[in-house]
Amino acid sequence: MVKSLFQRAFGEVVTLSPPGEEERRNFFADLLLVQAVRPPARTKTAAERCAEVLPVAEAPGPRVLSAEEQRRLAEQEENTLRELRLFLRDVSDYLEVIRQPMDLSTIMTKIDTHRYLTTKDFLLDVDLICSNALDSLKDSAHAMFASELDPEFDRMCEDIKEARKKRATRLEDTVEPGKNTADL
Repeated sequence: MVKSLFQRAFGEVVTLSPPGEEERRNFFADLLLVQAVRPPARTKTAAERCAEVLPVAEAPGPRVLSAEEQRRLAEQEENTLRELRLFLRDVSDYLEVIRQPMDLSTIMTKIDTHRYLTTKDFLLDVDLICSNALDSLKDSAHAMFASELDPEFDRMCEDIKEARKKRATRLEDTVEPGKNTADL
Protein backbone atom coordinates (compact mmCIF):
# COMPACT_ATOMS: atom_id res chain seq x y z
CA MET A 1 0.00 0.00 0.00
CA VAL A 2 2.73 2.54 0.98
CA LYS A 3 4.77 1.55 -2.12
CA SER A 4 1.90 2.61 -4.33
CA LEU A 5 1.96 6.17 -2.88
CA PHE A 6 5.49 6.99 -4.07
CA GLN A 7 6.91 6.78 -7.60
CA ARG A 8 10.56 5.93 -8.37
CA ALA A 9 10.25 7.74 -11.70
CA PHE A 10 9.52 11.06 -9.97
CA GLY A 11 12.44 10.71 -7.52
CA GLU A 12 10.14 10.11 -4.59
CA VAL A 13 11.84 6.83 -3.64
CA VAL A 14 15.41 6.71 -2.34
CA THR A 15 17.27 3.43 -2.08
CA LEU A 16 19.79 3.08 0.72
CA SER A 17 22.51 0.52 0.78
CA PRO A 18 24.50 -0.42 3.89
CA PRO A 19 27.81 1.48 4.18
CA GLY A 20 30.97 -0.23 3.10
CA GLU A 21 34.02 -0.81 5.29
CA GLU A 22 35.75 2.40 4.09
CA GLU A 23 32.68 4.54 4.81
CA ARG A 24 32.38 3.08 8.33
CA ARG A 25 36.08 3.64 9.00
CA ASN A 26 35.86 7.33 7.94
CA PHE A 27 32.77 7.88 10.10
CA PHE A 28 34.14 6.23 13.25
CA ALA A 29 37.74 7.48 12.85
CA ASP A 30 36.67 11.01 13.77
CA LEU A 31 34.47 9.76 16.59
CA LEU A 32 37.08 7.44 18.16
CA LEU A 33 40.36 9.12 17.33
CA VAL A 34 39.48 12.83 17.60
CA GLN A 35 36.40 13.32 19.74
CA ALA A 36 37.09 10.51 22.25
CA VAL A 37 40.55 11.85 23.14
CA ARG A 38 39.25 15.36 23.91
CA PRO A 39 38.70 15.94 27.62
CA PRO A 40 35.04 16.36 28.48
CA ALA A 41 33.73 19.89 28.71
CA ARG A 42 34.19 21.23 32.21
CA THR A 43 30.93 22.12 33.92
CA LYS A 44 30.78 24.89 36.49
CA THR A 45 30.62 23.90 40.11
CA ALA A 46 27.75 25.07 42.28
CA ALA A 47 30.00 27.69 43.87
CA GLU A 48 31.02 29.04 40.46
CA ARG A 49 27.39 29.21 39.34
CA CYS A 50 26.46 31.15 42.52
CA ALA A 51 29.39 33.56 42.07
CA GLU A 52 28.35 34.38 38.53
CA VAL A 53 27.33 38.01 38.24
CA LEU A 54 24.11 38.48 36.36
CA PRO A 55 23.27 41.75 34.59
CA VAL A 56 20.89 44.02 36.44
CA ALA A 57 17.43 43.95 34.93
CA GLU A 58 15.94 47.27 33.91
CA ALA A 59 13.19 48.53 36.17
CA PRO A 60 9.85 48.39 34.42
CA GLY A 61 8.19 51.72 33.81
CA PRO A 62 5.02 52.65 35.63
CA ARG A 63 2.08 50.47 34.74
CA VAL A 64 -0.45 52.21 32.56
CA LEU A 65 -3.87 52.08 34.16
CA SER A 66 -6.95 51.30 32.13
CA ALA A 67 -9.75 53.86 32.03
CA GLU A 68 -11.75 51.79 34.52
CA GLU A 69 -8.76 51.50 36.88
CA GLN A 70 -8.17 55.26 36.64
CA ARG A 71 -11.82 55.91 37.45
CA ARG A 72 -11.73 53.57 40.47
CA LEU A 73 -8.45 55.10 41.71
CA ALA A 74 -9.85 58.64 41.43
CA GLU A 75 -13.02 57.54 43.27
CA GLN A 76 -11.00 55.89 46.03
CA GLU A 77 -8.77 58.95 46.42
CA GLU A 78 -11.78 61.28 46.56
CA ASN A 79 -13.41 59.11 49.24
CA THR A 80 -10.25 59.25 51.34
CA LEU A 81 -9.92 63.01 50.92
CA ARG A 82 -13.62 63.44 51.76
CA GLU A 83 -12.96 61.63 55.05
CA LEU A 84 -10.06 64.01 55.67
CA ARG A 85 -12.28 67.05 55.08
CA LEU A 86 -14.92 65.67 57.45
CA PHE A 87 -12.25 65.03 60.08
CA LEU A 88 -10.86 68.55 59.72
CA ARG A 89 -14.34 70.05 60.11
CA ASP A 90 -14.97 68.01 63.28
CA VAL A 91 -11.64 68.94 64.84
CA SER A 92 -12.30 72.65 64.72
CA ASP A 93 -13.58 73.86 68.08
CA TYR A 94 -12.88 77.45 67.10
CA LEU A 95 -16.03 78.94 68.61
CA GLU A 96 -15.43 77.13 71.92
CA VAL A 97 -11.89 78.48 72.25
CA ILE A 98 -12.30 81.97 70.74
CA ARG A 99 -14.43 84.49 72.64
CA GLN A 100 -14.43 87.17 69.92
CA PRO A 101 -14.40 85.48 66.44
CA MET A 102 -13.35 87.37 63.31
CA ASP A 103 -12.77 86.32 59.70
CA LEU A 104 -12.05 87.89 56.31
CA SER A 105 -15.63 87.66 55.06
CA THR A 106 -16.79 89.62 58.14
CA ILE A 107 -14.13 92.25 57.44
CA MET A 108 -15.30 92.49 53.80
CA THR A 109 -18.91 92.88 54.95
CA LYS A 110 -17.87 95.62 57.38
CA ILE A 111 -16.03 97.41 54.56
CA ASP A 112 -19.05 97.16 52.23
CA THR A 113 -21.48 98.36 54.93
CA HIS A 114 -19.22 101.30 55.89
CA ARG A 115 -18.69 100.09 59.46
CA TYR A 116 -15.02 101.04 59.46
CA LEU A 117 -14.65 104.72 60.16
CA THR A 118 -10.87 104.61 60.66
CA THR A 119 -7.98 102.45 59.53
CA LYS A 120 -7.35 101.70 63.19
CA ASP A 121 -10.71 99.87 63.42
CA PHE A 122 -9.84 97.82 60.32
CA LEU A 123 -6.37 96.96 61.65
CA LEU A 124 -7.85 95.92 65.01
CA ASP A 125 -10.00 93.32 63.22
CA VAL A 126 -7.00 92.10 61.19
CA ASP A 127 -5.00 91.78 64.42
CA LEU A 128 -7.95 89.93 65.97
CA ILE A 129 -7.87 87.36 63.14
CA CYS A 130 -4.15 86.80 63.74
CA SER A 131 -4.41 86.51 67.52
CA ASN A 132 -7.46 84.22 67.25
CA ALA A 133 -5.57 81.98 64.83
CA LEU A 134 -2.61 81.79 67.16
CA ASP A 135 -4.79 81.14 70.20
CA SER A 136 -6.97 78.47 68.59
CA LEU A 137 -4.45 76.65 66.44
CA LYS A 138 -1.24 77.04 68.38
CA ASP A 139 -1.59 74.06 70.71
CA SER A 140 -5.05 72.66 70.27
CA ALA A 141 -4.87 71.68 66.59
CA HIS A 142 -1.59 69.79 66.97
CA ALA A 143 -2.84 68.05 70.10
CA MET A 144 -6.12 67.10 68.43
CA PHE A 145 -4.38 65.74 65.35
CA ALA A 146 -1.98 63.74 67.48
CA SER A 147 -4.77 62.21 69.57
CA GLU A 148 -7.53 61.73 66.99
CA LEU A 149 -5.93 61.30 63.55
CA ASP A 150 -4.94 57.77 62.64
CA PRO A 151 -1.30 57.85 61.41
CA GLU A 152 -2.18 55.29 58.73
CA PHE A 153 -4.92 57.57 57.40
CA ASP A 154 -2.49 60.49 57.35
CA ARG A 155 0.02 58.32 55.43
CA MET A 156 -2.69 57.42 52.90
CA CYS A 157 -3.39 61.13 52.31
CA GLU A 158 0.35 61.76 51.82
CA ASP A 159 0.50 58.86 49.34
CA ILE A 160 -2.42 60.32 47.38
CA LYS A 161 -0.68 63.70 47.29
CA GLU A 162 2.55 62.16 45.95
CA ALA A 163 0.74 59.95 43.42
CA ARG A 164 -1.16 62.94 42.07
CA LYS A 165 2.10 64.91 41.75
CA LYS A 166 3.68 62.03 39.79
CA ARG A 167 0.65 61.63 37.54
CA ALA A 168 0.63 65.38 36.84
CA THR A 169 4.35 65.27 35.99
CA ARG A 170 3.90 62.29 33.64
CA LEU A 171 0.93 64.02 32.03
CA GLU A 172 2.94 67.22 31.51
CA ASP A 173 5.76 65.19 29.94
CA THR A 174 3.38 63.71 27.36
CA VAL A 175 1.52 66.92 26.49
CA GLU A 176 2.65 69.04 23.56
CA PRO A 177 4.64 72.13 24.55
CA GLY A 178 2.37 75.14 24.95
CA LYS A 179 -0.75 73.04 25.56
CA ASN A 180 -2.43 73.39 28.94
CA THR A 181 -2.94 70.11 30.87
CA ALA A 182 -6.20 71.50 32.28
CA ASP A 183 -7.60 71.45 28.71
CA LEU A 184 -7.20 67.66 28.49
